[in-house]
Amino acid sequence: MSWETRRSERLQWELEQLRASGGSFFEIQGAGDRGDEIRTSIEYDGADVGVSIVFPPDFPDAPPAFYADRVILDRHQDLRSKNFCLLADPSSDWEPSRAAVELMELLRRLVADSAAGTEAVMAGEAEMPEPVTAYYAYHRSQVALVGSALFESPRTTVATGMLDVKTSRDERLLFVTPDGAVYAVGKQYTGVPG
Repeated sequence: MSWETRRSERLQWELEQLRASGGSFFEIQGAGDRGDEIRTSIEYDGADVGVSIVFPPDFPDAPPAFYADRVILDRHQDLRSKNFCLLADPSSDWEPSRAAVELMELLRRLVADSAAGTEAVMAGEAEMPEPVTAYYAYHRSQVALVGSALFESPRTTVATGMLDVKTSRDERLLFVTPDGAVYAVGKQYTGVPG
């Protein structure tokens, strides 16, 4: 049996399992480079919110991803891509023997917990920090160079360890320390960039 036939049969089985769990699940459709997609919805705050279950090209070795049509949760949903964080560590929590219906149940529980309040959500969370950096946009075509002064000991210029990132007139990235020192490509500037 070819890989394509096995994948097609597995996706059909996934669809049957999802339908058996209750709710409305539409037929499998191609999602381009992302793989295959099954559309459904979930009730949140009295309204149906569309959800795409995307099976990546390397499924079932990689887990399916669940995306909402809009942001509905304060936690466990990426603000840009709108996908839900349903596994604490997808690379180790997912195995090919698991089914998408298990993640659908986790999503239903997460939405119900969200409606019940922050404490209910926190009670169901894995003991790990929420990765706030996932909410920031990254420019992959840019490189940030940091001067050695930021790494010198003792750190007299970086009181809290927090840096603001700004862009100068010549579009270089600048790092501004809490005390107002500005660094770019290892050179310290005087004053604040304009």
